[in-house]
Amino acid sequence: MRGALVVIFQALLWPVVSASALFTVSLQESVYEAELHGDVKLVCLFSKVKSFSDLTVIWSRVEPKPAEDVYRLERGTENHNYTSAAFIKRAQLIHEQLNENRAVLLLKKLRIKDSGMYRCIVKEGDDGDYKQVTLNVTAPYTPIKKSIMKTGQDEVELSCESQGFPSAQVIWSDGQNTNFTEMSNSSTRSTDEDLIHIISKLTVKRGLVNNYTCSFLVKGEIQQTATFSIPDDLLPHSSAQYAWIVAVVLVLLAIIFISVFLHRRKNGKLHCTFIYLYLKCTIIYEGQSLNISSILPDKKEIILLLGKPGSGKTSVAQILSSCWAESTPTDPFNISRLQLVFQVDCSRAKGDFFQVIKSSVSYEKPLDVSELRETLLGSTDCLLILDGYQEGNKDLDETLEWFLTERQTCRVLVTSHPGKCPALEKNVRTVLQLIQKPEKSGS
Repeated sequence: MRGALVVIFQALLWPVVSASALFTVSLQESVYEAELHGDVKLVCLFSKVKSFSDLTVIWSRVEPKPAEDVYRLERGTENHNYTSAAFIKRAQLIHEQLNENRAVLLLKKLRIKDSGMYRCIVKEGDDGDYKQVTLNVTAPYTPIKKSIMKTGQDEVELSCESQGFPSAQVIWSDGQNTNFTEMSNSSTRSTDEDLIHIISKLTVKRGLVNNYTCSFLVKGEIQQTATFSIPDDLLPHSSAQYAWIVAVVLVLLAIIFISVFLHRRKNGKLHCTFIYLYLKCTIIYEGQSLNISSILPDKKEIILLLGKPGSGKTSVAQILSSCWAESTPTDPFNISRLQLVFQVDCSRAKGDFFQVIKSSVSYEKPLDVSELRETLLGSTDCLLILDGYQEGNKDLDETLEWFLTERQTCRVLVTSHPGKCPALEKNVRTVLQLIQKPEKSGS
């Protein structure tokens, strides 16, 4: 009786195994590593098919949740009705590879948020199979920006700043390989591209060792490193020496300022406006006052500068563009290193984003919109200043939103009145307030 039961059980299982073996999907690789802004090809292999007109290929990202549809080919016809907006312009199937029984998904202009688990479903008619692959999108950490600031009579603060993805550990050591990491203080924030921006600081006192190194480690491997050599004169031995150094610096600054001012008298208005902003205005970020030089965005960063009428927003825009155009020696923003700067008056803007820019930019020869698009969307290190922008122009708002998502490098500074661009204010990470300092009452 037991033998009969075994035979019956095997007979029931056999059709199921045979059916699943008719059509199978396998993987070329299970894990893919790619870099931000690059491209990647995800591949799954499938059994031979009789007719490609009966072939269905569905790629979707299933982790993290909620799941998103990336690409669909249903019985030989593309179907974008279900495709997520995040992938609609960046995902495509390489159809030539189907003849080799390969379902190859090409993802372009990768974002950090593209990381996750992807499912590849391939069917011939109603018979199909699926497999899942993992994609990790990373961004190498940028060269370290370092600074030294004197904080006391016999101590200085060392600062290392970089950004990348995934999260990095910052290790501090001296010339004798002594670990100072526990004495350091690190802070992080997310950028518009979901990179991790890290600033690590270490305060040290004057001693026998004046060399210190900060290293950014990702998964135990060093990606960036910077070494500080602290000069002896940065840590004076006496208050008299300190006072002497301060006096010399002040005299030198006065000489430089007077020389530049006299040499650039024709630009007196620019200098006066710059001095006015320093004396009369304050830039506020999350309740803290900032130096005016902080208004220059990083690569692909968006800064929204808000201020009431007459607070100096347009003057800020003019100073930035003038400092770049004239390569003035009084450049507190270090803006001369940029390749291009566009200043656009949005107060009377008409048309879509690129039409507004074209109509606002004066150029020696006719400006081609395709060249303008390529410049602003590509890898050119440039600054776009949208002065007096306010929401309400549907064409401009929609195309600007698309541009801010698709650009690779372009820095963007937007000036506006409070409450005039609520959607942008909600989505931009860095919102600065430009306010006038209160007048001091005389005695």
